[in-house]
Amino acid sequence: SEQGIRTTYRAVERSLSSGSQESKLLRSGANFAVVLISDEDESATKQMNDPEELLSLIGARFDGQKNFLFNSIITIPGDTACRSTNGYSYGERYKTMTELTGGLLGSVCASDYAGQVSGIAENIKNMAKSFTLSCPPIAAMGVQVFRDGVQISDAYTIDGVKLSFTQPIEPGDYQLKYQCLK
Repeated sequence: SEQGIRTTYRAVERSLSSGSQESKLLRSGANFAVVLISDEDESATKQMNDPEELLSLIGARFDGQKNFLFNSIITIPGDTACRSTNGYSYGERYKTMTELTGGLLGSVCASDYAGQVSGIAENIKNMAKSFTLSCPPIAAMGVQVFRDGVQISDAYTIDGVKLSFTQPIEPGDYQLKYQCLK
């Protein structure tokens, strides 16, 4: 029974209980990255096994402000050579989950995982350069970024709901001010 999405969903649910181990791990302001390696797809079809439901839960739990990345090393859908050897079944839902979060998608049939793991590590490292916005901001209005109450002028780019800097973000208490069409 392979249920990486469900396991992640349950960890987020458990983080709602103060004092739980998960509440210490999944705290506000901390990035959240999952690395999944599986030769099968999510084995159940309930709410907790659905990629969109997991994203909805994370959005609700962290007010749309959690920087979340789901990386998968799976039997990539369509890779018939892998499926006929070491890949038990295509990882359709894991692929969807990975694509929805901008994670790295790798093959479980690769002879060496070093390149894939290095790519995942780089993606996780880059999380320290970005914020997830609650909605796409109005471009003409821009985004004001404050660190410890002082507005900063570091250059950034916006891609959908991802605000990214060229360098890792300095430690501090951040506040973002922006407007969205709703």
